[in-house]
Amino acid sequence: MDELDVEFEEFLSLPLSNEAFLQEIERIFEQDAEFEERDLTEEEAYALALRAYSDTIGIVTDCAHVIPSNAPSSHAQAICIGSCVRISKYMQVVLSLAREHRHREVIYGLIRSILESATNIRFLVIANCDDYFDRFVKLSLGPERELYDSLIAQESRGEELDPVDQRLKDSILRFCRLSGLTIEDVSRQLRGFNIDARARMQRFNEDRMYAAFFRSPSHAIHGDWVDLLMHHLDHIDGRFAPRIESESPSPSYLTPPAYFVLEAMKEYLLKYCDETEEVRAIQDRIYKARLFCLQSDSVDREVQLNYDTGTRAE
Repeated sequence: MDELDVEFEEFLSLPLSNEAFLQEIERIFEQDAEFEERDLTEEEAYALALRAYSDTIGIVTDCAHVIPSNAPSSHAQAICIGSCVRISKYMQVVLSLAREHRHREVIYGLIRSILESATNIRFLVIANCDDYFDRFVKLSLGPERELYDSLIAQESRGEELDPVDQRLKDSILRFCRLSGLTIEDVSRQLRGFNIDARARMQRFNEDRMYAAFFRSPSHAIHGDWVDLLMHHLDHIDGRFAPRIESESPSPSYLTPPAYFVLEAMKEYLLKYCDETEEVRAIQDRIYKARLFCLQSDSVDREVQLNYDTGTRAE
């Protein structure tokens, strides 16, 4: 992609709280007469999306440092804080790849994982029930129970565990101890909440997003046929050939997921965190960042529409 001009780069360097920045974003969004004199390029629309995504990461990271003192249990506090940290880490990887215009196919899979954690936060906060938090802990340990059983079976056959397997067994018991459980409390049959993602999203009226945010990105998780067609194969002269080069993600890989994450942060702070000055400041940033994401997405759609129209006209 072409480099941005200096004036636009300076504009993007302004903090989200800066009134000049907010006014410029609003002007771009409203597409007034001055803006229409120079339509934004694809590069500038992409830079806006990167900036919106980066701002969201900063907000999520700050949310992770706020103690959810109104959460119903210590498990609830730990799950919410840990999920914020996880989202922030995964989003930082996405941002790093997106800045290099690389690996759209990898970002697609990361999006699925990010939105899983955001959905968990929204579902748990709205349900606000100890039982769901306890289920999240207990049922998450199902794979470890199965692995533990296989190690015990090995010992029962008179086979001594090697040091690696012994450390693995000890780690599983440690996970259970930190979770306030014994290994016997854990079922090997179930995982997660035992409630699928669509049902969880229905609880906060976002199940219409299930296909876009969960089912489609799942192609990249499982490496199924659609993922191979989308990202790893070219069809040339009636035959399939390997597509080795990576591709740049579009802004649509950035701003809609960022907006969804911001919704989770908004609901989390509102329900579980005391309204301190720090929390109010983060809530204000969330409001501005959500607006920025919407505006950035709108700009990208307009740029793509202009591009498609121009391409057809040529």
